[in-house]
Amino acid sequence: MHSYFANTWLVYNKNDENDIRYYVAEGGCSYLSTIDVAHETAIFEAEYIPWALKKQLSEWKNYITLDKSNNGLFVQHDMGMYPSKPPHQPNQPAILKNQAYIMFFNTFGAMPLE
Repeated sequence: MHSYFANTWLVYNKNDENDIRYYVAEGGCSYLSTIDVAHETAIFEAEYIPWALKKQLSEWKNYITLDKSNNGLFVQHDMGMYPSKPPHQPNQPAILKNQAYIMFFNTFGAMPLE
């Protein structure tokens, strides 16, 4: 748990106090809230800090992008590196990212996260 808490970010927009975001950094890479790693951290979050998981689930909706090669939508791999850098684009097919998001959302999206 020490490494989990050391790699979490709770940030807010000082111009909009209702704009609060929660991120989990992925180990040594420091990509924020990676969709493929979230399965492991979400188990803890759903049990002990459900509001944090709820924040991430709602934030991922902002990282859905049009794939110009096949005109389909896909979920980004992550939410950037520290909230100021753009998402990382590993060489993975868009379908893998979408599968990860669908599996993640089916598992945790229907939970009462209050």
